[in-house]
Amino acid sequence: MRMRPMASLSRAAAAALSATILVLLVAPGAHAQFLPETFVIDSFEDGVANWMPETANTIYLNHAQSNTGPTRGTKSMLLDLYGTHQRNPENPVAGVSGWGVSRGVDPSDTTGLYDAFNAVAANPSAWNLVFDVTLDPTSWANVTVPTGPPIATQGGWSFLNLGFNNDGGFSQVGPVSPSLVNQQGKFRIQVGMEQLTTWQADSSFYQFFLGANNRFLPQPGVTPGPPPSGSAAKYYIDNIRFKPKAPMVGHTLFSWETVDNPATTGVNEALENWSDAGLNEPAPPEDPGDAYAHKHSVTTVGATHGSRALKIDTTIQDPAYQNPLGIAQDYRFHWGSNMVLNADTNPDPDVETIDPAIQSQVTNMIRTINKGAAIAFDLTFSDPFATGEFQTSALPSFLLFHLHISDERGTFFQADLSSIANDGSVAQTLLLTDDPREPLTLTVPLSQFADLGTTQLGSLATAKLQEDSSFLRIGLAVNANGPAVIHMDNFRVMIETSLDADFDNDGDVDGADLPLWKAAFGVSAGGDANDDGVTDGADLLVWQRQFGNDATPATPNAAGVPEPASAALLAWASSLAAASVRRRKDA
Repeated sequence: MRMRPMASLSRAAAAALSATILVLLVAPGAHAQFLPETFVIDSFEDGVANWMPETANTIYLNHAQSNTGPTRGTKSMLLDLYGTHQRNPENPVAGVSGWGVSRGVDPSDTTGLYDAFNAVAANPSAWNLVFDVTLDPTSWANVTVPTGPPIATQGGWSFLNLGFNNDGGFSQVGPVSPSLVNQQGKFRIQVGMEQLTTWQADSSFYQFFLGANNRFLPQPGVTPGPPPSGSAAKYYIDNIRFKPKAPMVGHTLFSWETVDNPATTGVNEALENWSDAGLNEPAPPEDPGDAYAHKHSVTTVGATHGSRALKIDTTIQDPAYQNPLGIAQDYRFHWGSNMVLNADTNPDPDVETIDPAIQSQVTNMIRTINKGAAIAFDLTFSDPFATGEFQTSALPSFLLFHLHISDERGTFFQADLSSIANDGSVAQTLLLTDDPREPLTLTVPLSQFADLGTTQLGSLATAKLQEDSSFLRIGLAVNANGPAVIHMDNFRVMIETSLDADFDNDGDVDGADLPLWKAAFGVSAGGDANDDGVTDGADLLVWQRQFGNDATPATPNAAGVPEPASAALLAWASSLAAASVRRRKDA
């Protein structure tokens, strides 16, 4: 929703605020109850004195108000990060994490912040914490990142983590960002508050921690130490806010209901273009264990959408494999599952021959992903003691998932789902203590996909896939220390029924919102739809994309293309915007 200053809330008002999250239709044609407003925790216009350094266990050296990268107002918060060499001089390449700064509040607060925390505590699953990160050349000017593949033995990384403390205890989520090392541009980080598991209403205090997990080195010849020694990376943080979750609608990409055609030998249509091979097929001679790490088939076990699911068997990995340092890894990180669509059927790289049917499939899938807010899929795990699907005396104690999405430009948008599964603890607990045949849904925001390819375009949420690409690849990696048989179903794009342009706060985006936008244009934040604290022409574009959206998941207009009636309203609104601009110039 739009940004407006909020006065201090009473406890009753805070409870009522959280209750308005329920967006269920009570009768056909009726509007769902509207969403509450976003609450800005900090935009750093008044400095950073409210944020305290965590000096006992920190990799941050400094935080200060900055003019770089503001996304709301004119100020941001600069975070200086040590390279991990400072924390671990015996092994300067090893990754280390720590907490850097925190923001706390207690019931004596008079700004409304405590009541905002209390409203979130009443219903954490209804809220996101959102903040903006800006990276520029100064972010990495004083840091040397080890060369090599990202998230590999020789590579570097830099992730943000989130911690939380209150009377219910301490919990954390990490990473909450894609790997940001060497990236530039703006990243919007979004974290579902239900991932923090210790919320307690009416707590005597609430406290957020920002931390990081980094692996990079100081410049050659530089002695590790605090700035200005040259050993720090720099993040610019702004517009930290609680934002109510908009209704989401799932658009299924893969459900594995397709029937195999026996006439097409060598092709199993039931796999829906998912393959057994890793990215390096055939396996390179120097690494014979680097292909065919997963084996795929279609099964009725674990189906959550329709009657069938994709079975991923990781038990075929070579137990004799050793990583580049000579350390044995029986079961390791591997991009073993890939869905590939290539409309260019000509093997000659200089001659393009497009198959229109495949191109249509690629284009439609890319457009759906570009409209989405997140990717979700359902997982179940085979319990060998119950199902007999494979023979083993132990299940993995460590199991994480990773996704990547690529188009023809050489992009490699990667997300690490460890943040969604609380560093693997959810999946691990499911495997070791609960019935692994019960489904687990993993959801990863598009904002968490960072381009680790040669293009380095930043976040998938902002960069988007290239819509005229003739190539699309989706890859799933499993990172485990033991064998597992996994069933995946209902691989889907989650599309928001966004209501940021619902300026009259009645639960939908329609023509009645435009007079409020016009009245606030250049004057206040009453027509702010893009979270920057001002009302301008950019908010009109948001209204155009969201026109027709209702707070009801059953009837979204998520395509962002106005209906004929809205096109006329858009022309009217455009004239209002032009008139407003002229009046401001003439004033």
